[in-house]
Amino acid sequence: PAANTTAAAAPAATTAAAATPAAAAAAATQNKTAAAAATAKNAQSAGGGCGTSNYGYACKVSLQNGASLHFTRGGEVPPSNPCTSTTQKATPLTAAGSNAQPVHFLLESPLKGYAGVAFPEKIGRMCPSDAVIGWLDPATAQPKVSAYTLVDHNPSPSGTNFNELGWASNMGVAAAGSNGASGTLLCFSRLSQAPAAQYSKDLNLAGVDLNWVAHDSDSFEEHKMTGSVTLNLESGTASGATMTIADGRKHRAVLAHGALMLLAFIVFFPMGALAARHKWLAGDNVKGGIRASWFHAHRTFQILALLLSLAGFTLALVVFDVSWKLSESSAPTPHKLYDLHRILGVVVMAFVVIQAAAGLLRPKLTSNFRLAWRFGHMSLGWLTTALGIVVVFVGVVMMHDLELQPWVNWLLPTVLLLGLLLLAGMVLEVMKLKLQKADRYRPSSHYYNSAATDDLGKVVTDQGNGAASKARGGSQQQLHNVNAVSSDAV
Repeated sequence: PAANTTAAAAPAATTAAAATPAAAAAAATQNKTAAAAATAKNAQSAGGGCGTSNYGYACKVSLQNGASLHFTRGGEVPPSNPCTSTTQKATPLTAAGSNAQPVHFLLESPLKGYAGVAFPEKIGRMCPSDAVIGWLDPATAQPKVSAYTLVDHNPSPSGTNFNELGWASNMGVAAAGSNGASGTLLCFSRLSQAPAAQYSKDLNLAGVDLNWVAHDSDSFEEHKMTGSVTLNLESGTASGATMTIADGRKHRAVLAHGALMLLAFIVFFPMGALAARHKWLAGDNVKGGIRASWFHAHRTFQILALLLSLAGFTLALVVFDVSWKLSESSAPTPHKLYDLHRILGVVVMAFVVIQAAAGLLRPKLTSNFRLAWRFGHMSLGWLTTALGIVVVFVGVVMMHDLELQPWVNWLLPTVLLLGLLLLAGMVLEVMKLKLQKADRYRPSSHYYNSAATDDLGKVVTDQGNGAASKARGGSQQQLHNVNAVSSDAV
């Protein structure tokens, strides 16, 4: 019908063109308006569940909480309304020789701040995407609107799109409501095929994925309202409409979660494990034996790691609304590593709690269960640390992909810290093996033979008299007593 209307108007336009140029221009404008109205009427009648727009568009989709999206497929010019009247210039959308179709959009936000509509590479994520964002200047009440290519959380308008020479045109912003006190209107037009766009060059008219955002501030803070919807521009229907009300806490919580887990599993858990493995560092080189300072260091590092990991885990439970069912996820677009990070993270935290309980219930050094406890506690401790490191690296990848964090912010400190600890561990391991080979250190019994005791034995032996054996025996007995006391204390 729209095509017929345009065709029927063509002879009149030709006649008007023969009369005067002014009449031809008026007739052409009339034809465009008539074609747009006819297309809008057809789209609305074909849409079935398509809502009625009070701004002249073919369809309206309610986005919850007072927000709504209005759209029309077809027609070279957008409908006349308070928002489109603020555009810098009316740009008829034509695409001669292509299958591109004009599409006109209007987002009605209940908040008096910035509003935005994005055509994302992946639905549910604002970056990367082609977006239109606008607001009213609070000082002058003038519209500020531009098209953006969003690649991170620091958007900057494209110069070409700001002058309406790119993929978006007829951009405008107005106050919603009769008195301008109920929200913000953001409107724009685009072609379904737009080579100037970066991430939405060719829209699938049967399923256009959109993200939308809104805030009560004109500055680019974390969205207060955000959602996604898939539009069928051929039928005028929508599906998958979602909305989230936030105040910026989630993004900050994600960063805090990552920092807490990085400190726990890359710094303090490995340091606690090294303190336990290399307790010979607390050996007394004067009297012999191992002082309890290694245990105090081990316990301090592990408690710090436990508290940090519990805090990070609590953030994931409370702020991220983690689903425990494998088939579900609270994330709008789960990352390919999301389930691995989630499930493995829960397993690691279970191990952390078991390790903490095992540390509190450790048997005495003289207990028959001590060797079995030591093997289990040590093995599970290293396994927990290793799995925790894996979870952190998976989190770093997700931090980059989902939160658009630069690699240098997370991968570099993770690799550097872990590398330093690995290097320290290798050096300590070589020193420990030398002590064990010389029978100066026995890990299972906490036996540590001081250099002073060795020197005493050598001096007595060199005297070549019968007192040598007695002196050495006495010193070894004294050494055994010291080791027994220090070990039993921890």
